[in-house]
Amino acid sequence: MDISVEELSPVDRKIKITADRKDLKDTFEKAYRRYRKMVTLPGFRPGQVPVGMIKKRFGKEIEAEEIQKYLTDLYNKEILPKHQPIGEPDFEAIKWEDDQLEAELKIGVEPEFELIEPKDIAVDMLVHDVTDEDVDKEIEHMLSHEAKWVETDESSGEKSQVTFDATALDEEGNPKEDDTDMDQKVNLENVEDDNLKSALIGKKVGETVDADLGSEKEPAKFRILIKKVETKEIPELSEEIIKKQSNGEAEDEDSFRGYMKSRIQDYYDQTAKQLAQQQTRDEYVKKQEFDVPQTLVERILNGYVEQVKNRYGDRLPADFEEEKYKEENKERAVNEAKWFFISEKLEKKYEIEVEEDDLDEFLAQEAKQYGLDAASLKQIYAGSGDMLNQLRLNIRGDKLMKKLLDEVSLNEMDKDAFQKKHNKNSEE
Repeated sequence: MDISVEELSPVDRKIKITADRKDLKDTFEKAYRRYRKMVTLPGFRPGQVPVGMIKKRFGKEIEAEEIQKYLTDLYNKEILPKHQPIGEPDFEAIKWEDDQLEAELKIGVEPEFELIEPKDIAVDMLVHDVTDEDVDKEIEHMLSHEAKWVETDESSGEKSQVTFDATALDEEGNPKEDDTDMDQKVNLENVEDDNLKSALIGKKVGETVDADLGSEKEPAKFRILIKKVETKEIPELSEEIIKKQSNGEAEDEDSFRGYMKSRIQDYYDQTAKQLAQQQTRDEYVKKQEFDVPQTLVERILNGYVEQVKNRYGDRLPADFEEEKYKEENKERAVNEAKWFFISEKLEKKYEIEVEEDDLDEFLAQEAKQYGLDAASLKQIYAGSGDMLNQLRLNIRGDKLMKKLLDEVSLNEMDKDAFQKKHNKNSEE
């Protein structure tokens, strides 16, 4: 038996294992004796089938199974202790011919790099104190959702809701009477198709208009009949609405405005923290220069593909190009792999641990948010090892990011300056 190692990169290795039947002899013989006790064939008592017959009838399958066990055992005893690979082994090729075994696998090892100090990471922090104007806009937005649609004889406007029939037209512009979509209803505030919006705005009930609603590649013309135009009837800020929107925490306009101001401030503070955390991760990934194992990157990419499958009922769309998708998402996967190693080092640096009190605190907050009992919620998590493990990982990550935000260089910016800078960065 021989194990050779080829260094593909500072973090990638290709391992080749060669062996012959002599190396596997004891493994095979034990397997045949074990199977002999289980196999029953006509004319032989249980456990008394000749080994030669077992080899003839089942040898190929038994040896294939034992080779896999042999390689796994070799990996655990020889490769794992010496190389400390990242993730589970995945043998790319296993060949057993003429009593010769050849097997190859690629592994990734942990990269070596000096961790950048948090003070060398600069992060923009959004700082916004909620104003009365913010509260006014939020209340206006909330009342708009409470509004009722009321029919009108007036022409439709940009904030109208329109109900119409759309009949397809042939190439000569004649209606296809058997191809009509009846009672289509759209809120013009939400319409993104400029052609449809243009066709519907400024129309009254009973009017018709021809519109091209297709694309340059696939033109599609329709005759639209306006059947109903509705406008929003915005309600006043009543005691009933106040109690409903505040879950009973406010009773009059003054207390409701205070309630809304607090909620909006919480939103800005939470958003600011999340944006700063994401920037911190992005800056670390950008500034830390090191290679990541391709085996880990491939595993992350496979995870992305599985997410796509889950969105489509455990199957990929017929036109899904897996390799193209992976190539398009490779940079994202590399960054995720880099953050995995960076965060691991940071957690060791700060000795981040998840205690039972951390779990209880998180569950108490979540239970309060959803109106549940904390003890019952804890039992739900405890009943699923995966859920509990994921919860611990999330808490560990939150604790790390809280520590980092205390130490990175924060550049506080007001809302306008922050949006201007980061909108420009996203465009670039």
